[in-house]
Amino acid sequence: MNPMPFNEPRPIPLSAYERALDRFVHRVSQVPGVLAIYQSGSISCPGISDIDLIVVVDPNQGPFGAKTSVQMEDEGEAVLFFHQPIHVDTALMSQIYHLFYVSDLQRVWGEAIDIVEPTHDEEQVLNAIKLVEVLIFDISRTFASLLATPVYDMRFSLLRINALCHTLRLWSDGGGQLRKEWQEYVDAVVELRRAWFELGVERHGQLWNLMKRGDKVSLELAVQVAQCIREAWHLTTADDSAYALYSDRFYPTLFAPCWFHQDEAQVVRSGRWGRVFTSLPLELGILLKSYGEGNGPISRHVRHHFWDCASYNLAPYPADVMTRRAKLINDHTELIMAAHLQGTLFFWNGLGYRYRFSWIEKAKGYARAPLTWLEESINRHCLRQLASFLGDV
Repeated sequence: MNPMPFNEPRPIPLSAYERALDRFVHRVSQVPGVLAIYQSGSISCPGISDIDLIVVVDPNQGPFGAKTSVQMEDEGEAVLFFHQPIHVDTALMSQIYHLFYVSDLQRVWGEAIDIVEPTHDEEQVLNAIKLVEVLIFDISRTFASLLATPVYDMRFSLLRINALCHTLRLWSDGGGQLRKEWQEYVDAVVELRRAWFELGVERHGQLWNLMKRGDKVSLELAVQVAQCIREAWHLTTADDSAYALYSDRFYPTLFAPCWFHQDEAQVVRSGRWGRVFTSLPLELGILLKSYGEGNGPISRHVRHHFWDCASYNLAPYPADVMTRRAKLINDHTELIMAAHLQGTLFFWNGLGYRYRFSWIEKAKGYARAPLTWLEESINRHCLRQLASFLGDV
């Protein structure tokens, strides 16, 4: 039996997105210390798509608190933006392609920042790193969590299957072969999103089937990515029978040897008491080992939670790119904390990392703990719909 859906997308004209963006820019551009606002991506499916923004700030003029954030208490903004913008300073914005997966970058307001384009070799390694990040921190956990719940958020699910399509395109752009069934999955997702408001109740079943297929596709992709980085990065382990473990409180992840030799049915994830136990190929754990070797809050957090029993070894060039990326991640986290920015940490938020602010700072409204993807998806609008549904049961 399929779980009960809630938070069904409603038709929203493109003009509503434009007005919401204009309101945000008008409000945030007046905050001292805000230098520029950029938009990533486009609104391909009004009513389903959300607005992704990057706010460039001068941290010396902080703290900013919620002044540069989306007002999630406003139902209109919560629906159209869905999550907080990325906050960066000028130095991090210049390295935005090395730090985040962004596309169709457009300057909406403010000064133009000189953005460094990665070289071809850097781009190949960065694409692989981002694929590993998505598989560890986002896709594998997202599908495992959503498929294990008695109710599911339809709009969030539509965004997640679209994110998987972007991940498959990232794999293809990096030179990976897009299987026929993967391309068929991408085509099915694009068509469902395009025709969502024209379909009847059958769209609920189609969405749930794509969620289940997405779980299978993500596992297949993990196999291909693991094989790719083992060969391209000359990745070896001291003991091929050893395991690596990331002991996150809510999403513990086991990196298992010979994972790609097993049948799909043997790598099923299970959840109890809100926890999702994820198993992934041993090769993907190299990312956490590399991030744990840096200096900064994220690296310290990873070292505390990651057990490398496999003793990974890596070729110098991808190792160098990973080291530089780990520094950017730590710099970004320190910026968020120093300037008291209410932003989204995206993939490394999936590490289980939480900001640490004093109760005085929290009382002043300068900061709050970062929201997880689940907390962000269940905004006030979703909660009202869920409460209404439970009241009818």
